[in-house]
Amino acid sequence: MTFPLFEYRGVEFGGDEPIQVEAFVPGGPTFRSQTVERGMSDGLMVGRDFLGGATWSFDLFTDVDDYGEALDLADRFTAAWTDEAVRLEPGRAAPLRYFMADRWRRVYGRPTGVTPPDGGLLTSMGRGEFNAEFNVIDPLYYSDDEHTATVRLVPPSRLDGLATPLTTPLTTGGSGVASAPGTFAVGGRASTGVLIEVNGPVSDAWVEAAGWRVELVGPVAEGETVTIDARPWVRATRRGLTPVSGTLSARTNLTRVALTPGTHQLLFGGHSPTGNATATLKWRNAWKSL
Repeated sequence: MTFPLFEYRGVEFGGDEPIQVEAFVPGGPTFRSQTVERGMSDGLMVGRDFLGGATWSFDLFTDVDDYGEALDLADRFTAAWTDEAVRLEPGRAAPLRYFMADRWRRVYGRPTGVTPPDGGLLTSMGRGEFNAEFNVIDPLYYSDDEHTATVRLVPPSRLDGLATPLTTPLTTGGSGVASAPGTFAVGGRASTGVLIEVNGPVSDAWVEAAGWRVELVGPVAEGETVTIDARPWVRATRRGLTPVSGTLSARTNLTRVALTPGTHQLLFGGHSPTGNATATLKWRNAWKSL
């Protein structure tokens, strides 16, 4: 059996690589249920059910000629699998990529264990056998390609001087807000998380798409970027590279910020003295199976 080609943090395994996959078990998502027993009667009180994580298990071996090369490959794999940049950062999820049916896709999670080769007879012959596990923390499978949609603000005083025909996406701002939406399409077969970047200068910016609205409180300076990462395993806001709180309005609910497959309109508003402010959505199409 030929297994897909996998890649994690620059290390490829499976396919025709010298680190081969002998067995691969892509465990499906677990279920978390709020269903409880009825008090003082038969049966159950049915609650809500949620999808949990999954564990991907790999049995691996090196397909090389000698002991030293086998250990070097296993060591390189283990170094990536136990990288402190992921392991010691709270909330961090890393992509595990796989190539199947002529395309790359990815899942997000963290490695949970690796057992290195035992250094015995098979290892000395170039076949170092080892095992690894990966905890998939989100139940969806994502396209490797990231898609984007962008709109910009234009002060009303400049509209009379714009050349025609105008092209979309275009949104006007300044002292008031008038919006001409940009249209974009989302593929896949499942709702997907979205990352929003607002580039200044703009004050009290807002972004709308797919039935939700995100509002920022206060200014975003020229040359500055505020990122609202609404992906389910993140749901945080950064100013530049620094996490910030209190930047979103009380009415903003990041649990509702997602993109369903289909065509949507992107709206961007705020108060800006120049035509340099932009809002960009970034997403990956998603599926519920490999």
